[in-house]
Amino acid sequence: MNTPKDYLCPITLEIMDLPVILIEDGRSYEKRELQRWLQNHNTSPTT
Repeated sequence: MNTPKDYLCPITLEIMDLPVILIEDGRSYEKRELQRWLQNHNTSPTT
């Protein structure tokens, strides 16, 4: 069975437990992974 793409975090490619939406790009990410990304970058993880 394939997992719907919308359930997967674009950073980890794993199913999200606590999804959050980044307003700048409108995409959902795993909260913990997005926080880590934003600590070191000032851009969307998908740009």
